[in-house]
Amino acid sequence: MTHELKLRLMTAAVAVPILLVLIYVGGIPFLLLITTFIIAGIWELNRILESRGYHPQRKFSLVAGAGMAAVAYFSNPLFLNLYLTLALLAILIIQLTRRDVSLAINGFSVTIAGVFYIGWLLSHAVLVRNFGLSLRTESVKASLILENSHLGHDTGLFFTVMILACVFLNDTGAYFAGKNLGKRKLAPTISPNKTWEGFWGGLVTSWVTACLVNLIFRAHFSYLHCLAIGTLVAVFGTLGDLVESLIKRDAKIKDSGTFFPGHGGVLDRLDSILFSFPVVYYYLRIIFS
Repeated sequence: MTHELKLRLMTAAVAVPILLVLIYVGGIPFLLLITTFIIAGIWELNRILESRGYHPQRKFSLVAGAGMAAVAYFSNPLFLNLYLTLALLAILIIQLTRRDVSLAINGFSVTIAGVFYIGWLLSHAVLVRNFGLSLRTESVKASLILENSHLGHDTGLFFTVMILACVFLNDTGAYFAGKNLGKRKLAPTISPNKTWEGFWGGLVTSWVTACLVNLIFRAHFSYLHCLAIGTLVAVFGTLGDLVESLIKRDAKIKDSGTFFPGHGGVLDRLDSILFSFPVVYYYLRIIFS
């Protein structure tokens, strides 16, 4: 067993149980987990951007990104939109105070990119984890829909586990299908190792995973919706992976950081998650509206 593999296994042995407990408990512990990932992710992205000669508003982007998760937890999606609007305006206004006006477009563009890409997208994990609670408080109709769906008391836990399980096992299925059957390149200039065969293998794995989570939770959730969620995760998770690969390829780096020893940086672990949670959240909002 190589040193790198030992390091990966040791990191997983420590991190996975902690993550599972925080996901199960939810509430403030889960909020702190997501906030930590947002801060670490934006920090990594800022470091990458600076290595390419860009000038993000480092401190403000960290604060604004972390605030996204807090607003998502303590209020509702309407106030999250308000917060995002104010953050956008603040980024533009702060740029007025900089002496070097030649860096104006450079500065506010990459700062907005970081806040949106990581803070805004990942804050949807908090919205999904609190999904049942927030929806029940919005209207009697929404509450009745949830009750009739027999999803149980902690609806947010069910959907959070489904999304994360689909993300991780989609990646596993894509890896093995691509390794054994892969011939046609999916995005050769961005990620040469990805193949269409791997994508289809991941998609099927994601379908099976979503249905198994539904069965294990005894949620009586529509299997048609399980297949839809599995599809959304497979498609948008792959796109999220490719976007992060594009950023690293532009920056000429292998990993986004060293946050997880043996596994790379936070962005390396969150790439698919960043895209999956928002699209599934809005899908759930539509079907439960």
